Amino acid sequence: MSKLLVYLDGELVGEQQLDRERIMIGRKPNNDLQLAHNAVSSSHAMIITIRNDSFLEDLNSTNGTKVNGKSIKKYLLRDGDEIKLAKHSLKYVFEPLVIKPENDGSRRSEKLRYLDNLIQSADDTLATQEESLLHTQGFPSATQGQTHSGNRPTGRTSSGELPMAGLQILSGVGAGKEMDLDRTLTTLGKPGIQVAVITRHEEGYTLTHLEGTQAPLLNGIAVSGPPHVLEDHDIIEIAGIKLAFHLKRSPTMPASGRQGVP
Repeated sequence: MSKLLVYLDGELVGEQQLDRERIMIGRKPNNDLQLAHNAVSSSHAMIITIRNDSFLEDLNSTNGTKVNGKSIKKYLLRDGDEIKLAKHSLKYVFEPLVIKPENDGSRRSEKLRYLDNLIQSADDTLATQEESLLHTQGFPSATQGQTHSGNRPTGRTSSGELPMAGLQILSGVGAGKEMDLDRTLTTLGKPGIQVAVITRHEEGYTLTHLEGTQAPLLNGIAVSGPPHVLEDHDIIEIAGIKLAFHLKRSPTMPASGRQGVP
């Protein structure tokens, strides 16, 4: 279970376990983590934890929230990140969580509602099952989208750009349609049945099972628990639809193996 180490003026004064989906941070005592300083807003920030991923969000605080010296609004935390709020520093310590399978497919969980706020859902009422599979945004037509050239990506640019990848539907009436994975999070599947999320990291992309009794298939193998690294030409199968993952611009370090990553 991940946690925050709380420092005041450089001295360790406590810690906060991320033992629930939502941790509120602020000046008032009704917060899960109270930081009693005038420069901290009453409800300053919150952390949403979804399985092994923790997302920090500034709640329109007066003085803002910084991670590693940079102001943020929404941020996917990584091991060792330093969160700065006034004179307080919070160090994020990642500790993998042993995850039990979920069977709450009867309704959309709070985790998925938060993901919908984190990403922009362009069309929740697409006409076909294939188009509703990727409900974060609609697919352009195959002639509109960029098609995969078949060449291996040449590597990340010297400017430090994030990796770029896309998905192509392989089965059903939507076959051939494509989309770019240019968001931090892209949810896949059918709410209440089977849902997964693709997360875009500096090091590459990962696939995580979120909802449903059956895990999605990655190259024919069910994947659940920790996030799984995606590699060029991987085949994802979720909610009965097959999708091809294509890297267009690689991260600095290529993925190695099928281990889960934080």
